[in-house]
Amino acid sequence: MVTYNAKYAGRLWPAIRQRHQEIKTADQVHAELLAREKILLAKTADLARQSEEFQHRLLNAVQMIASLLSSQSRSASADVAAQLTIAANRILAFGHVHRRLHLLNSRKSVEFKRFLQLLCADLSDLLFTDQMNQAIDIQGTELEISTTLGIPLGFIVSELVTNSVKHGNGNIKIRLQSISPALHTLSISDDGPGLPENYDTEDRFLFF
Repeated sequence: MVTYNAKYAGRLWPAIRQRHQEIKTADQVHAELLAREKILLAKTADLARQSEEFQHRLLNAVQMIASLLSSQSRSASADVAAQLTIAANRILAFGHVHRRLHLLNSRKSVEFKRFLQLLCADLSDLLFTDQMNQAIDIQGTELEISTTLGIPLGFIVSELVTNSVKHGNGNIKIRLQSISPALHTLSISDDGPGLPENYDTEDRFLFF
């Protein structure tokens, strides 16, 4: 037999109503978070689409400029034609470097040493001339890293290699080392004048 205790029920109902309100509020917050997440995902997809469209247009513009230079070279003197051909090849090489640096956007990870080899091959075509007796030597560990790390490192390597060609001498050496499974170093060197005599190199290595 079940008995009804009005005094006990009177104390219980406020707690039930409070709990019901808490659940309702939590459901509302959850619904709002889902709505915000949906908006953010839509914005992210739109930004990705715009970025891809921009890359496509840029590469088309590069191809068009290179084609115009090549076309112009056919009616120019031998010396001018040679310079126009060099310029066209440099522009195409720039497009290749740009494309290489942005190819990782759709991937989650990258074999970094192989990526550096391909990137530096493109940079060599862009930065070196036939008269320059230089090369980019890549040494070190086979290493797979996330693209969120590989992309900025690729831009850093591109900038440092460009500076080495402008201000250094001889071959450019890129070394990738693994100190531990979670710690790696990346170094770039050349045969240039080097750093000032009293330059402090402590804590200036790039660890990742």
